[in-house]
Amino acid sequence: MQSTMKHRALRILRVLVLVEVAYLVLANLALNLPLTQALLNQHRPDKYRVQWERAWTWYPFRVYARGIVAGGQTSSQQWQIEVSKACASVSAVSLLRRTLRISAAQVEDVDFRLRPRLRPDRDDSAVRAFYPTIPGWDPDLLAVPRVRKPGPGWNLVVEDLRANGDHRLWIRQVQGELSGVLSAKPNYRFRGGPFSLAHGAADIGLSSLSINGQPAVSRGGTVRGSFEMAPFVPSQNRGAKWLAFLNVDADVDLEVESLDFLDTYLRRFNGMELDGRGNWRGRLRYGQGELLDGTAMTVSASELDLNASPYRVAGSGQIRFGSAQDDPASLSVGILFGDLSTFHGGTRTPLFSGQNLAIEIRGDNRILPDQQWRSGHERVTVRIPSVTVPDLNAFQYLLPTRWPARLNGGSGELAAEATFSATQFSADLRLLSHDADVALSDYRFATTLDLGVRARAGASQTASIDLSGSYLRLDDARLVREPAKTAALPVPARQEYSAWNASLSIPRGVLGISMDATGAGQQRFADLARELKGRQLRDVLADSDAELEVNLDVSDLGWLNLLFRNPLGLEVSGAGEAQAQLRMRSGWLAKGTRVAIRPRALQVQLLDYVAEGEGSVTLAVERGGETPDLALEAVLMDSRLRRRNETQAVIEQVELELRGRAQSVSLGSEARLSAIDVRIPSARVSDMTVYNRYIPEAVPLRLSAGEAQLSADIRLEREAASGYVRLVTEGLQSRLDDQSISGELTLDVNLAGGAPANMAFDISGSSLQLDDFRVAGEEQRFDEVGWAARFDLDRGQVVWKEPVRLDADGRISLQDSRPIVALLANQRGRYGWIEKLLTTGSIAGRAQLRAAGDTVAIPYAFASSDKIDLGAKGVMTGLGREGMLFVRYRKLRGVLKVKDGERNFDVFGAQQKFADYVPGETGVFTPREPANKSQ
Repeated sequence: MQSTMKHRALRILRVLVLVEVAYLVLANLALNLPLTQALLNQHRPDKYRVQWERAWTWYPFRVYARGIVAGGQTSSQQWQIEVSKACASVSAVSLLRRTLRISAAQVEDVDFRLRPRLRPDRDDSAVRAFYPTIPGWDPDLLAVPRVRKPGPGWNLVVEDLRANGDHRLWIRQVQGELSGVLSAKPNYRFRGGPFSLAHGAADIGLSSLSINGQPAVSRGGTVRGSFEMAPFVPSQNRGAKWLAFLNVDADVDLEVESLDFLDTYLRRFNGMELDGRGNWRGRLRYGQGELLDGTAMTVSASELDLNASPYRVAGSGQIRFGSAQDDPASLSVGILFGDLSTFHGGTRTPLFSGQNLAIEIRGDNRILPDQQWRSGHERVTVRIPSVTVPDLNAFQYLLPTRWPARLNGGSGELAAEATFSATQFSADLRLLSHDADVALSDYRFATTLDLGVRARAGASQTASIDLSGSYLRLDDARLVREPAKTAALPVPARQEYSAWNASLSIPRGVLGISMDATGAGQQRFADLARELKGRQLRDVLADSDAELEVNLDVSDLGWLNLLFRNPLGLEVSGAGEAQAQLRMRSGWLAKGTRVAIRPRALQVQLLDYVAEGEGSVTLAVERGGETPDLALEAVLMDSRLRRRNETQAVIEQVELELRGRAQSVSLGSEARLSAIDVRIPSARVSDMTVYNRYIPEAVPLRLSAGEAQLSADIRLEREAASGYVRLVTEGLQSRLDDQSISGELTLDVNLAGGAPANMAFDISGSSLQLDDFRVAGEEQRFDEVGWAARFDLDRGQVVWKEPVRLDADGRISLQDSRPIVALLANQRGRYGWIEKLLTTGSIAGRAQLRAAGDTVAIPYAFASSDKIDLGAKGVMTGLGREGMLFVRYRKLRGVLKVKDGERNFDVFGAQQKFADYVPGETGVFTPREPANKSQ
């Protein structure tokens, strides 16, 4: 029995050896015959082709091969794989179930290529040059619709697939070279079935990676970890869609040449794009399109370039990716720049340079832009520490071109923090410059500029930005260039400009952003965000509406004069605080804008006068738009009034109200000043002697004492004037040669027209009233109470500046002739008997008066009563005086002739001599007659 069992065992062994030998001979012969490969490739030559250099097997269903090359195409893609060595086992039993089960598969040195076929509905001509070359397959072959065959397809199950050695992958535009070990368990069902990958593991060194021919990874790196692929249908998830089924948990250490692979995630944050080079290190936990809790990666970039159109930040720094500590479902991305420069648009001059600019991005952890990409939770925070601004002119792009403000230059420092999210926005910015060069219209200033901007926007019913808390300060501002003088604009009397300060703060204010027609209806933050993203900031500001409460403190109110440049010399100066309600519509000041100023040491200049004191100034917009109509109102209480060339004011206790209106104001050009209304309810002239300066030196009359009450109500226009000025004296005294004259004067000046810019006025209709007129001289006195005289101008023209020019013609009326007689007696001396003849009452007539420079002329003056006639002609200049006085008493006529201190009374032909005499043209003396005849 035992011998029989042994014999049977040997027989079985011999059979097995024969079978094994036969298998080795036949199987290895079949594997290496060219016919085998030819028959295999004839099956579906339009679908796949395979070849190998050498293949062998040691036992059934386990095959080894070298130099394997396989390629093929589907309805949409072409592929090729090369392997230097491979071995695998095939399950024969599974073949009965239409399943190709491969186990213990090992490959070495894999070269895999995949490219899409041309599609008429997709233009990929820009990148096809970077697709892999696959020999034997037409790269221009069009994709065809996939025709699904009936019935279930075959299953491909690979267990324990392991790839060792040096590998090369070229998938579409991406090329990579790596070495190490890759293992996984792929599973695929043909005829449109799903594909999956389980138990993937990688321990590789990545030597290079390029995208579109540009290097993405260089100088090597390592990736160690696990990966899987959830089941998906490749035909329905072409391109990058397959990433939505990938799971990765790996430690990464790579030298990357390009960081633009991060753009897929960053573009949702205002279209951010990132590029640069550096070391990428950390742990990556990725699950089907999402970065999972535990992800912590750092990119140390020697070159870092961030684009968030229209801004670009270039420098070096770090990028950190990781799960947010407070919410594992959120992703935190931190970009920290070391040295950096920030640019706007395509400019080469940086907006600012410095260190440690930080950008923190908080968003959901899904990084693929697909239908599962959630929105509404993203947040970006930008922190700019103190950085250097080399040239303020680089920020000029922020200001609308139609605004008159300019940033010409100067350096400074900038610090800012801003946060953006899907539902709100906030920003705090400070710009400080100690040498700012700024301009407002044609005026250019050097100043210390301190600008603070606080902006907020959120979920509201309107698309608006809250600017509450913003401010602007200008310190030690000095005028470095004033506009060129033109004939239309007067040359300022002051040529030296002192430094001034100004501060503006916005305790409350809202900037409304106007939308295009597609944004009609209720506007919310999302609409605002789209508007700001699609337009330049200067254009947004140019079309915006605003409601702002503003506090203003300035050391010089001269800025108001930029709005009211005019030929009437209107200027406002002083320092003060102001509260303003600013309204803007479509970028322009609107009706309802009002600035109320409480100045310190207010000064208002108009024509040739300066009013100084305490009061208030109000500026209002009466009509808005590009060229608004403005109204200026200045009120002074208990102030002082003087001429511009006077150092000390003698008009005191002045109450003054000034209202000016300018039409179609364009900053920097002459305003269309419609009218200036000036009202002085009361004022006091403390010393009337100040007016001696307006009396020509040739006139022997001088004011010696007295005060006066002054009031006025005047309207000044560009080519006209109207209103009145009233002067009532108190205790007025004067001297005429050696005589003392006293009495009260009431001057009512009527403004009937003129050219105010030239201080030229039509004063027709004015009057001069003398009351309680008294005379005291060596020969005679007149001091009775109640004497009065009046001069009414039927026609009058005056230029009220030094030297005064006057041309007047009017009516005179005297209560009686006694003061005139006293004046003549004091002048005439030895003709004392005439005053008895001349004394009479109720005298009236006409008179003409001319004054120009140092010359005063009375071309004609004549008055009559029931008894006498009085006439006077004369001229006084700096070279001397001459004149003629005509008297008639009933039938007796005489003339008193005066020239250079000499006097002569003549009764012969007196009336004719007076009629023929023209002051300044003919002498007043005839040859002196003998004394007996002159008696």
